[in-house]
Amino acid sequence: MVSQVLWSHEEGVEKDLRTLLFDGESAIKLYFVRDRIKNRAKIDEAIKSYRANPATAAMLRGLKIVLVPEGFDADSVSERDWMNDHIRRTVSSDLLFAVVFGKLTAHDVRVFARHGGPTGLKIAALHAIDTVGFEHGPTFESQLGTRGSPLREVLAMLTGVGLIVAPTYSNQRLPTLKVRFLLDLARLLTFERATLTDWSDELTFILQHLGVDPADGWQELFDGKVHKGFASDVIISVKFAENFGMNVMDGVSASDPRFYSMFNANRFLTGCYMDASAALWHDPEDIASFA
Repeated sequence: MVSQVLWSHEEGVEKDLRTLLFDGESAIKLYFVRDRIKNRAKIDEAIKSYRANPATAAMLRGLKIVLVPEGFDADSVSERDWMNDHIRRTVSSDLLFAVVFGKLTAHDVRVFARHGGPTGLKIAALHAIDTVGFEHGPTFESQLGTRGSPLREVLAMLTGVGLIVAPTYSNQRLPTLKVRFLLDLARLLTFERATLTDWSDELTFILQHLGVDPADGWQELFDGKVHKGFASDVIISVKFAENFGMNVMDGVSASDPRFYSMFNANRFLTGCYMDASAALWHDPEDIASFA
């Protein structure tokens, strides 16, 4: 990761961006910018120029702009604390950061894609655990409208990958942080497949980082003779999750699509889940950030 800061010297935008974008070894290029109209306009103009040039468009992959309030006082302890939380929230809610820093890995998506079973069940179960929880087995089965070995096998796979965890001595299941990122990726893939003619630069970068062939997902998805990889598998799974009563795309607005969701651990720490504590997620700092 490489970073630059723009605060007082507004004329330095082009130089800062050039320094960031021509760093070919960094997956994330972070630009902290004083939130002024002039700064935004200069950055937008520069990015538009890079994007319009086929020779430089790909350099924009991994560029992240973090806007810093103009009145920020670095000498104030309370404002520094706020800024730390602001940056943490920015990083925590970003899919690219999650992939680059290993919150979602190539192994995770490979195992998820290779699991068979009824089409749509694995992502429907994942979405259900993330949104309504798995507190009581029969209730969970009723919500999905299915039971038996296919569902048990899905739960075993999701647990093995680390997408869900089980409290001590319990059949209950809780989502991990990976769930949020995998579901966000599923929504992004599904949306771009329906609205674009190719993956966006950032999604292409994410797929490459996960070891997924960016060409996957653009073939005829419902031809059983065509080999399908992770992207195709996820898009198809999202569609068929509706057969199990789960709308994974719920909340994604066509006019203002956003592909990140907050992980609220507190709703699983109310006493309904046996021995559930932040220790289940192995990363208390992240839990504090996402709660």
